[in-house]
Amino acid sequence: GVLRALRQRLEYEAYSSQTANQDQARNKGGRPPKVNTREETRLLEAWESGQYKTYAELGSAFNLDAEYVQKVIVRLRMRRRRT
Repeated sequence: GVLRALRQRLEYEAYSSQTANQDQARNKGGRPPKVNTREETRLLEAWESGQYKTYAELGSAFNLDAEYVQKVIVRLRMRRRRT
């Protein structure tokens, strides 16, 4: 009687918490959040300081490719403009 009901309830709770964890793991879809890395923020600040004349100059100071530097700066400017 009582023990059987208690066992069934415990089994149900264990099962429901397990499926809840599976649902959380499965629903982790969608676009990842936009996060500015520290490096990207430093790149933009350095560019806006006016110390560097070209993306290649800035890239060489940070040991990065000029094309990557340009993409980062344009992306962060556009993101700033949208907000």
